[in-house]
Amino acid sequence: GVRMVSDGTDNHLLLLDLSGTEMTGKLLETLLEMNLRGISLLPVDLYKSDAEKFLLVDDAHILPPLSSLPGLGLNAAINLVNVREGGPFISREDMIRRKVGKSVVDTLAAAGCINDIPESSQVSLFELCM
Repeated sequence: GVRMVSDGTDNHLLLLDLSGTEMTGKLLETLLEMNLRGISLLPVDLYKSDAEKFLLVDDAHILPPLSSLPGLGLNAAINLVNVREGGPFISREDMIRRKVGKSVVDTLAAAGCINDIPESSQVSLFELCM
């Protein structure tokens, strides 16, 4: 992750160590500017994010595209947008059955985009008795 080296100098608000990350100073500068203006990035949303465009939700929130996730390319994002038009996913198995690649499902899971979607479509006897 990003490590704060110093909380400020005569020339800088703060000094961060970006080694080991994919962040650039320009990206961080942009994010800081957004924060100072009261604008924040929302998490990527499986059902609301566009395949490739950032969406302005309101004056203070921007929704990133699916393709902004590391490892999720534009073609996979476009496919996911097309597949989700068939209705909500009932499980991760359902996503794969509906032709969302397993690597895409894994990427979405790693990013926390599908935490509320169960692994399997099967209902256990225990769940039925509750």
